[in-house]
Amino acid sequence: MRPSKLFALLFGSLVQASQNPLTTYSTTLVDLLSADSDYTQLLRLLQRTRLIPTLNKLEGSTFFAPTNDAIQRYSLWNDYLSFPESELTDNVNERIRQTLFYHILNYTLPSFPPTGGVEIYRTLHFPRIPVEPPSGDPPPAPPWVPLPGGSLNDESQRLRAAVREGKAYVSVDAFGEQGIPTAKDPVSGTNCMLIGIHEVIEPPSSLANIIRGNPALSYLTNILPEAQMKALEITPGLTVFLPENKAWNRLPRVVRLYLESQFSNADLKWIVGMHAAAGKLGYTTRLKDATKIRTIEGNKLQINATADTITVAGSELRQRDVYASNGVLHTVSDLLLPPGSLRPNAEKYLLALNCSTFVELLRSSNLTSLVTDVDAEYTILAPRDDVLEITGGSFPDEGTDELKRSLKYHFIPGRWTTDRLKDGSLLETELVEVGLAGGRQVLDVGVSTTISSKPGKDGRKELYFGGAGVIGDPMQITLGNLVRAAGGGTMASLVTRAGLEWVLNGTAPPEDSEYAKLGEGIGWTLLVPRDEAWKEVNLTALWEDPKAVRNLVTQHLIPTFPPSKDDKKDRNKGGKKPRDRLGALVDADENNMPLNMNGETHVTARSSFSSYGQISFHDKGDHYVVGITGARGTKAEEDWAKVMVWGRSTVSTGKRGQYSAKGGVIKIDRVLQPYTPKWWIQYGPPAAGVSAVVLTIVALGFTVRWLYKRRESEPTYEPVGRDEEEDG
Repeated sequence: MRPSKLFALLFGSLVQASQNPLTTYSTTLVDLLSADSDYTQLLRLLQRTRLIPTLNKLEGSTFFAPTNDAIQRYSLWNDYLSFPESELTDNVNERIRQTLFYHILNYTLPSFPPTGGVEIYRTLHFPRIPVEPPSGDPPPAPPWVPLPGGSLNDESQRLRAAVREGKAYVSVDAFGEQGIPTAKDPVSGTNCMLIGIHEVIEPPSSLANIIRGNPALSYLTNILPEAQMKALEITPGLTVFLPENKAWNRLPRVVRLYLESQFSNADLKWIVGMHAAAGKLGYTTRLKDATKIRTIEGNKLQINATADTITVAGSELRQRDVYASNGVLHTVSDLLLPPGSLRPNAEKYLLALNCSTFVELLRSSNLTSLVTDVDAEYTILAPRDDVLEITGGSFPDEGTDELKRSLKYHFIPGRWTTDRLKDGSLLETELVEVGLAGGRQVLDVGVSTTISSKPGKDGRKELYFGGAGVIGDPMQITLGNLVRAAGGGTMASLVTRAGLEWVLNGTAPPEDSEYAKLGEGIGWTLLVPRDEAWKEVNLTALWEDPKAVRNLVTQHLIPTFPPSKDDKKDRNKGGKKPRDRLGALVDADENNMPLNMNGETHVTARSSFSSYGQISFHDKGDHYVVGITGARGTKAEEDWAKVMVWGRSTVSTGKRGQYSAKGGVIKIDRVLQPYTPKWWIQYGPPAAGVSAVVLTIVALGFTVRWLYKRRESEPTYEPVGRDEEEDG
């Protein structure tokens, strides 16, 4: 071929090639799904819900794709595919669409499976509170667009993945457990990744449904009224810290019985509000150390976070980041309530003792102050519901003055224990009679004693008021009751081990005991560290050392002494028979405290044999702290224990006027270890003082000696010519 023809042929080919456009190829998620026969059902779902355009518009994406077998096992999707197109309303499409969005990320993962523990992804699912009843109207925007907003405060729902024993799982919990295993290795396309999974990922349900299905929250589920559950279902953007079952067991039994009654709805609403926060969702990644979260009720929850643990208001976080359609749930080890909350009043006791009819009548007659005022002291004669039903007894009609008069006749001012009641005596009631010139109506008392079947034992007292017999013994609250209610089983065992079980029983100390020498009328208050606080104590070694047990228990045992007759001498200065200030007892009574914690210093049972037996309370504004007086440590405030809750005993042997030394239990978050100073602290200051005195004496001696020698060595001078004059 001639060169000129060859050149013309090559030039013509190049010109033709330059006129044809270059073709580029991209592989989308739809291409990846179409290329695998395991995803035919998933493709049909995407087509029916009109999500193919959405997938094609994503600039980056990751799809956790359920296989055909997974869809066949998931009835919602499988049934949806069997419906005729004409029967599918947009509400049905929307539900399927939102479930599909929970499988899609709008970014491409750099790698899968995770290599650094649990990974958290943000999906395209923006949950919304469903319309009840469902509406046939279309949504306000094209249905294939995932709109921000919804019930997570403009955040999309999260999804976790982790690797266990070499296998990848999605939809795991915060600790990488449970979840759905992957079915296929990841396949990458152009700015996309496809990961096959064995099951359909169910989007998280509402907080109410999650609480109902959580075994650790079964007690709360049982006591919450339906209205409160409904609020947890429809309120958007909630972060809740809910106490597990064991936390409720630490409440006094009477309080639990009250919460289980139909009258506790207002208190339960308040309790939930104290454990829930609205606004920005409180995922654990946002719970930084020393931050505070304001609850719906307005209190602030202090967050303390370390590498291993997170505490909320001193309570340990147990289950973390349980995702819900309208928030996030954490479970905690204790109730997050201020000290002194939920202390039982007379109304709660009556409800717990099956006297609900009596309480209902008091409420209908506007007499609830008789049983809700914690400062009021009454002996209440309350008929039980079963007694009213069996005997056919009844009160006057509701709304009548006769009912009010009858109810007031069941209240006797003051605390009348069995030992104070005398047969044939008359007690004034709360019923004021016009016919008695404004005087109180009286009630006769009958007391009889049964013969005991055991020799040497007194028979049981039977009481009658106005001819009606008392069923059961009057309820008395001892320290033992309060310790058990505070969850202080460990402390109760140590008290018994120390030979001080009389403290728990509410009885006087044995006559040969050193504490009996303190005199009569003493109330005892026990500081009870919560059981979690004993983790830092070697209980095995402590139990085998009786002296150490006694030192520790007596450090936590505080006597409350009746005031002296001369109020000016009411100073608690220690000694054999110290006396508490009357003003301190007044403050304690007015605040329903076992003892005064407003900056007071108290002796303990250890004060008689240790210079560091006293303890001091300080008011920190929102809580109290207590520590050993004069103890020198290196941990600053860590040497103090935080007061959590307290309760008063009703057993008292000493009283002055209306102010009594009853004592009680104060629950604290740390163990107060008995303090013994180091040798350089104990002997250093005295040794330094003696050394200073010796040095001063030595220095004084040397000074005197130097002055004396100086005087002896000084020359004397005589006038010139004196000798001649004397000779002449």
